[in-house]
Amino acid sequence: MAKIVIAPLPVPGHVNPTLKLARVLRDAGHHVVYASMPDMGTRLRAEGFAFEPLFEAAYPPGSLEALPSHSGNALALLRMMRREVRRQDAMLQAMLDGELERRLGPLKPDLFLYDEKLRHIPPVAHGMGLPTVRFSVTVPPQLLPPEAPGRVHRPPPRSVERVLSALSLAPRMSWYFDQLARKHGYPGRLDTPALRRDGRPMADLLFFPEAFVGAGRDLPGERYHVGPLVDVDRQEPDLPWERIPEGGPLVFFSLGTLAFSTPRAPRLVRAMLEAAAQRPQWRFVLAVGGTLPPGTLGTAPPNALVVGHAPQLRLLQKADVMVNHGGTNSVKECIYFGVPMVAVPLQHDQPAIARLAAHHGVGTCLPPEEFTAKSVLAHLDEVLGNPACRSAVTRMRELFREADAPGRITAVIDDILQRFQPARAASM
Repeated sequence: MAKIVIAPLPVPGHVNPTLKLARVLRDAGHHVVYASMPDMGTRLRAEGFAFEPLFEAAYPPGSLEALPSHSGNALALLRMMRREVRRQDAMLQAMLDGELERRLGPLKPDLFLYDEKLRHIPPVAHGMGLPTVRFSVTVPPQLLPPEAPGRVHRPPPRSVERVLSALSLAPRMSWYFDQLARKHGYPGRLDTPALRRDGRPMADLLFFPEAFVGAGRDLPGERYHVGPLVDVDRQEPDLPWERIPEGGPLVFFSLGTLAFSTPRAPRLVRAMLEAAAQRPQWRFVLAVGGTLPPGTLGTAPPNALVVGHAPQLRLLQKADVMVNHGGTNSVKECIYFGVPMVAVPLQHDQPAIARLAAHHGVGTCLPPEEFTAKSVLAHLDEVLGNPACRSAVTRMRELFREADAPGRITAVIDDILQRFQPARAASM
């Protein structure tokens, strides 16, 4: 069987969907190894996977554990930004010095899967001759239907990047990419599509069923769908279930693992608590993260349980509706368990994903600037009282579960491995 290395972006929203893929491949007899920053090691080893630490000098243990908060003063924020820039530059320098060759070379993977956010991987994979496929945990903008346009990320102009780098406000992304390309004989640039070793566009492994995207423009390379990859066996925090009262509809509120570092978070939570107070017959569970300063949330009414982190998958099996941030994983998990949603998109790809959910009729989209107790209750009433929404999420749930069948997932990966076999044999 094959040895497969997975390199995710080291944040929960990018690691979690890979776990289902890794489990299915392991159960099929493949040897799966994760490669990431040391802070991810404890989590991934606890899930039962081999782990190869990367960039320990730049990101020693503990570097990723505390999420930065924007609640501090401007000077503290500036210091945090500059510290992160120094770390990223140190990581890129380590990559240029051969860190990936030293760590991944001895593993001799038959397939290397890397997160599309790790944009400096292609030159190194090219130089090492690794059979490489890029994976995406979200919907690429090129595949979004017209009703849910997304903004294509492009790096800043090099002149702007040089100024920001000189001020220690941005890492030297383009410069390091150029050096890596020169070192490994890679023909592309940071602002052009990633290339495989044979010069063709990089193949994409997409973590959602094709039915969720609908008709979209083609990506330049081969495209493989492996379903939503909802890992129902992943480890989650516990919850004092006895503190959730019996009664009416259960509303689950969470804005993801990173959203509570934004300045909007306290206002949104306070509005949600106010909404809970106005519906005493309903039940509310609010997961508010660990970065909100004490005393910023107000008092929770008796029908609202407020926790730092919640077992999202277990809660979705009990919830009637979720208020989420339009994050891809939360949207997919709601659909997987047949839970309609009110999406409150905050940043990045979330507005496009939230509009896509509304496009499919599985929920509504509420812009954060319009989020008040009154508006969120109106959206909750619409979702809970609309049979068409419940029917839509039920139909999409069946498509998600069909696409997430282990046999379908292994068939996709086996197809990829088979396509790489001739090139792999030629490079050995």
